[in-house]
Amino acid sequence: MVGDEPGNQIYAASPGWDIDPDAVGFPILKNGSVVMLDNSILVAAHPDDEALWFSSILDSVKEVLICISHVASRPDWTEQRCKCIVSHPIKNLSCLAIQSSEAFDGVNWNSPIITKYGLLISKPGFSDDRYKQSYEQLKKRLEQRLLGYTNIITHNPWGEYGHLEHVQVYRVTKELQAKFGFNIWFSNYCSNRSYPLYLKYASSLDSDFLSLPTNKSLGLELMNLYKKYDCWTWHTDYEWFDRECFASDPICPKLRLQPRTHFPLNIVNI
Repeated sequence: MVGDEPGNQIYAASPGWDIDPDAVGFPILKNGSVVMLDNSILVAAHPDDEALWFSSILDSVKEVLICISHVASRPDWTEQRCKCIVSHPIKNLSCLAIQSSEAFDGVNWNSPIITKYGLLISKPGFSDDRYKQSYEQLKKRLEQRLLGYTNIITHNPWGEYGHLEHVQVYRVTKELQAKFGFNIWFSNYCSNRSYPLYLKYASSLDSDFLSLPTNKSLGLELMNLYKKYDCWTWHTDYEWFDRECFASDPICPKLRLQPRTHFPLNIVNI
């Protein structure tokens, strides 16, 4: 799969530093630095998510936190992921080592139902209770780790390509935002699988977004690391987009007196 094929990246507004901050009421820079990266932490669901969806800011945030690394049905993945984290070139990276709910295929993605815990697990053979328990565990651990940060960068509400644990990490972060008052920023990746869920959020997305060049060399280095330990979970021939965007997700939506711009999407096919 090639990320930069024509039609895969959709721009509904002028990307990058060409965005007029006065037009959207968005201060991109503060004292020469990107506002989003000020006192920031990247919260990613799984090992390799940091490389796939956040390469542009991976070496610029204050801390990188991986949430879910253990898989009961795949102890080999658990072991190999731990080795990757130890060998990771990003030295400010740590992992909560939470166990996966293993309910990846339990959602009806044609008609997804949003819940407090993420998404409704509706297909037989998958445990909604385990998914809910994962939410509470994530909340308990992240409540301790996110205190004091100004900006949290994490997964989007539709889970990028459609991963219910990505959605759950977002939902936990959103709940904690009301308590701590930090800013949330999320990625712009989407897929044919997650598009119906994206549509549930499209009309309410904030106009403020930032577009940055992806770090292809770092992404490739990490892909090779995960491949070395046989725990790369994405397409083996993946090529990174040229740019990726991050949307501001405020506690309270701002009153817009001017026409809204649309959040651009990086579309991947699965």
